Amino acid sequence: MAKARKQRTRSTISVAADVTTSEPPSTTVTMPTADEPLIGPAEVSLLLGVPVTWVYSKSEAGQLPSYKLGHYRRFKRTEIVEYLRACRTAPIGR
Repeated sequence: MAKARKQRTRSTISVAADVTTSEPPSTTVTMPTADEPLIGPAEVSLLLGVPVTWVYSKSEAGQLPSYKLGHYRRFKRTEIVEYLRACRTAPIGR
C-alpha cells in the first residue's frame, strides 16, 4: 500500500503598500505590493543586459537599489527601470 504524500503549498503574504514610521517623511519606507512582486538577480541581469555577477556587485556596493532578505538579494522592477533611466547618456551629436 502506497503512503499518501502531504502536498506542500506556498502561502501568500500580503504587504501593505506604504509603511510609515514616526520618523520624518524623508525616511518613509515603501514596501513592495502584491501588484509588484520582487524579482531576482537573474531577471535583473536580463533586464539590464549585464552578467549576474555585475548585479550582485553593484547591489552589494549600494549602487543598484535592492533588498536583502537573509542571504538573498531581491529587486523592484520599477526601481531598476528608474536606475536604467538615470544611467542614460545624451546622444552624440553630429
